Amino acid sequence: MKVHFYFAYKKPNGQIVKYIVEVKPKNQLVKPEPPKRKTPNTIKNYNYLMECFLKNTCKRSAAKKWCDDNGYKFVYITEDSNLNFI
Repeated sequence: MKVHFYFAYKKPNGQIVKYIVEVKPKNQLVKPEPPKRKTPNTIKNYNYLMECFLKNTCKRSAAKKWCDDNGYKFVYITEDSNLNFI
């Protein structure tokens, strides 16, 4: 698992919450739609996007399991993230 960054945050009540953050483009986290036109180029692009989606889905579940076992919270940041997860 490649971690982009991690940090610990101390809440006002004194509780420390540890985060592991990974930065990804949104299109790699959403299941791609099959192409309407089946040209070699659109099929190649669809296969690449599906491969990225499946790889990131497996990676996310493994990362979440590791984080749960080790007391961290796992967060993805995309171009649409608002960073209000703290």
